[in-house]
Amino acid sequence: IAGFIAVSEFQRDQLIRLGAPRGKITVLRHFATPADSAPDRPGEYILYVGRIHGDKGIKVLLDAMVRIGGLAPPLKIVGAGTEAQRWKIYADTLGLADRVDWVGFRTGQELSDLYRGSLVVVNPSMLNETFGLACLEALAHGRSVIASRVGAVPEVIEDMRDGILVRP
Repeated sequence: IAGFIAVSEFQRDQLIRLGAPRGKITVLRHFATPADSAPDRPGEYILYVGRIHGDKGIKVLLDAMVRIGGLAPPLKIVGAGTEAQRWKIYADTLGLADRVDWVGFRTGQELSDLYRGSLVVVNPSMLNETFGLACLEALAHGRSVIASRVGAVPEVIEDMRDGILVRP
């Protein structure tokens, strides 16, 4: 093997721990194309973009919506996953059926419009993320992020500048 490409310093460090030679690893971060223009008004909803799975913090997110109560804007969940139905049922049992919109998987202009229409993007992942692409996409659309301080997410989000990082 001539070399390895890692998408973050975090992933590079993981590869080294697994035995990859330090000198053969190049970090090449993901990128996102900035939106044509900054949003001209605050958004109307909280946005989650990602795989719908417990490890991605869906329970934490839904529980937080309950704790915040009626003060929270509605939540749009963009993504798909084998656990989607499970979390839809959980949201319904919490009384969130009318406050959570399960949008499904979206790409391109549809996804861009969802970012632009959001107030804030959340990434409550419990996993050591190798990058945090949804965080980068949110920033490219002029939206702040509230995210778990896990894996490479702090390489993308500077706490209290680009958003807020919290313990998972």
